[in-house]
Amino acid sequence: MRHNEDCSHDHDHDHEDHSPAEIPFGGDEIYRNHGIRFCHPGDWTVTEEAGPDVLTISIQSHGTSFWTLTLFEDAPDPADILETAITVYRDEYTDLDESEPPELLPVPVAGREIDFVCLDSVNWATLIAFRTNRRTVLIVSQATDFESKLTRPVMELMTKSFSCEEGLALNGGEPDEIDGLDDLELPNPLD
Repeated sequence: MRHNEDCSHDHDHDHEDHSPAEIPFGGDEIYRNHGIRFCHPGDWTVTEEAGPDVLTISIQSHGTSFWTLTLFEDAPDPADILETAITVYRDEYTDLDESEPPELLPVPVAGREIDFVCLDSVNWATLIAFRTNRRTVLIVSQATDFESKLTRPVMELMTKSFSCEEGLALNGGEPDEIDGLDDLELPNPLD
């Protein structure tokens, strides 16, 4: 899928009998607002919460899976944003395993993948923070282990579909004048 094409998906079939590699993306909706764009399943719930210099967009599945994108207009250091987010998990869950996240974007990111136990279920979360040419973005994907087989590939593709009108800071440093990545070919992890 190219960044500048709309996502489409036929809902005339059941997702439950498919292995994760066989699940169509389901990105039949495109979020376009606040200068950003990403694909997401149209039957997941979208909410926004705005605060001073911060906007959080949350996409919730019908189960426990969720994907959030937070925009920090004051462009703080991505490593600081990530550390603050990870500290919340460390404070909440005593048995936490951390590792490097999968590479989902063509830009330098600060990131962690974590596994933790909550309500007798193993859960995973991927947290990545990076800069655009004007702000900092934090993306968090989270699900219980049993549901993640179905939703993790979808949420990873949601992350890969992210683009912004101001472009991404490809050097990972301070925001600069690099154009957006509209013509970048992104691999589909479901192929």
